[in-house]
Amino acid sequence: MDNLNNSKKNIIILGGGVPGIFSALYISKNYPEYQVHLIESSGEIGGLYNSFIDKEAGIFDKGMHIIYETCIKEVDEIIRNCLPENEWLFLEGNYKDIAGVYHNNLLQKDSPYVHIDSIKGRKLNNCLADLFLSFENSPPSFLECNSSEDFFIKRFGTAITRELIEPIINKLWRTPLKNLHPAATRIVLMDRIRIFSEETTSNLMKSEFIRSRIAYPNQMKLDKIYRNSQRGLYPKDFGMSNLIKGMELRLKELGVNVYKKSSIKSIDFENNRINSISIKINDSIKNISSIKLFHSTISSYKLFNLFGIKSKKLNFDKGLIQKYLYLLIDSPPDMGDIYYFHSFQKSQKIYRVTNYAAYCPSSVRNFNQTNQKVWPICIELHYKNKDPITKNILKDGIKELLQTKIIKSQNSIVFSRVESAGGFPLLTINNCDLLKQTDKTLENLQLENFLVAGQAPDRGIFFLHDILENIFLSIKSRNL
Repeated sequence: MDNLNNSKKNIIILGGGVPGIFSALYISKNYPEYQVHLIESSGEIGGLYNSFIDKEAGIFDKGMHIIYETCIKEVDEIIRNCLPENEWLFLEGNYKDIAGVYHNNLLQKDSPYVHIDSIKGRKLNNCLADLFLSFENSPPSFLECNSSEDFFIKRFGTAITRELIEPIINKLWRTPLKNLHPAATRIVLMDRIRIFSEETTSNLMKSEFIRSRIAYPNQMKLDKIYRNSQRGLYPKDFGMSNLIKGMELRLKELGVNVYKKSSIKSIDFENNRINSISIKINDSIKNISSIKLFHSTISSYKLFNLFGIKSKKLNFDKGLIQKYLYLLIDSPPDMGDIYYFHSFQKSQKIYRVTNYAAYCPSSVRNFNQTNQKVWPICIELHYKNKDPITKNILKDGIKELLQTKIIKSQNSIVFSRVESAGGFPLLTINNCDLLKQTDKTLENLQLENFLVAGQAPDRGIFFLHDILENIFLSIKSRNL
């Protein structure tokens, strides 16, 4: 057993994903009087932002990952400084995020928003009448709604919600619209719909009530007055693992103790403070006392046992099963300029397809076995309830990819590999309520030096830039 005694007070950060890494970097840089300890259960830090490496085919990111700025200087500099300035790609303006959607057997490359043209005849008239009535009221934020159903009805009217939105939501989440938390409306862009031409839309966008519901039909021609200053960042050398390596080096430079394949064995707390913890690292135990702050970036319910909290079984709605299908193809995919697209096609298991080369040219490589130039793409597929076998995932992915016509034939595929992505979080009302309850349970312990700050979907804190902003503000409020 190893007892850690030094002249500094200690800060514990639980969770070695990018949020935990950011916390460690930010605190170490701004509060050097403390010793920071980062604890990660797996063998590497970075979480989903690390890359997958195949010995034959090279590097692939785990799906689509670009770092989007928070537009808070102190936060964004922490991330940018993990790589030299000349090793970043800066994706700005209309190039920050170029996306499409596959719907009604057509890949729409001009906009990530769905078009109303799939509704015909009298139904279309009813939908438009309903929509125009909604223009009289300010569109609600998701925080003002009781469910995703409530959000879309208040935004577009009942007719469009039933005819256009609900089938897509059922496809994406395999869950009834009325059961989804309104936070789910932020995950895939569906807060606007496409209806009019560029000229007509430009005129209508002068009204804020209309602009917040109607999408501009060509994302690359959107006037800069409607864009914020946020940029997308990606390493020039392909692979988010390059950023994680830079982060790990920076942690070392700042003197952060990083424990991999580690877990907290016990927490000693009394008088409203955490006094010490013990960490299991492989077969050894390390004790750390004099704790200034214990910051967890993982879900609250995973800490219950450590705090001796007994609770009834938490009946979370089971998330979707997510799989990655990595492909190398012998020519650029027919996706235009878009970085990725979501599939709204009811019959498809594809959730998203990413063309890495669209935003990082260095992802194009030579395949060792054939020495030919190849382009990497990633297909994310979602399944409900049953974990499919690899053969069926490969079959589904290639069949559906051919339907989108972004590759000419199966013969274009030079390499394929299936990897498990674990579970995709299902933002049902039940799940979000349970997460909120578990956070509240830990808050009720009233521990002065304990902070839970990470993903909080019920408050709209889901994407990385939201999480980093939340962590930054939470730490600053502690006046370390």
